Amino acid sequence: MRKLRNVPAITAEELREILSYDPDTGEFRWKVKRTGGVKCGDVAGYTDLNGYNIIKVKGKLYKSHRLAWMYMYGCFPKDYTDHINGIKTDNRISNLRESNNRENQCNQTRHRSGKLPGCTHRKRTKRRNERWITAISIDGVSKHIGCFSSEEAAHHTYLIWKHNLGL
Repeated sequence: MRKLRNVPAITAEELREILSYDPDTGEFRWKVKRTGGVKCGDVAGYTDLNGYNIIKVKGKLYKSHRLAWMYMYGCFPKDYTDHINGIKTDNRISNLRESNNRENQCNQTRHRSGKLPGCTHRKRTKRRNERWITAISIDGVSKHIGCFSSEEAAHHTYLIWKHNLGL
């Protein structure tokens, strides 16, 4: 997979000339005929292996949520565009917000390792009720919350702490 960050920017005017965007559905459609049998009015793009919608515009690959931001606001977001509900293909403008890395990681549902956020599995323990440890990071400092018998209990406690801290 090609890296999509730091792609040379298309202008908002160029984007609006070749694509239409429906902010209520988050869907892009082609305004111009394309090669490969793509007609005017066809839905633009495809879903990549990471679950994001990708559109190739003027020979460059762009994530659809970043194009939606540009289409509506005239520029790409400074850092990240976060899907508020955590669904990577939901590119409605009401579901997108500009964010930094920390905010963007907050609605992560599972890590690549398969573990829920805030949870660490401890294999080497004799106590069943201490198999899962949960911690939260506050301004870069990890705060131990507790030990639990299940990943779900650890994650639930993590979410309560996160909510109470306003993260």
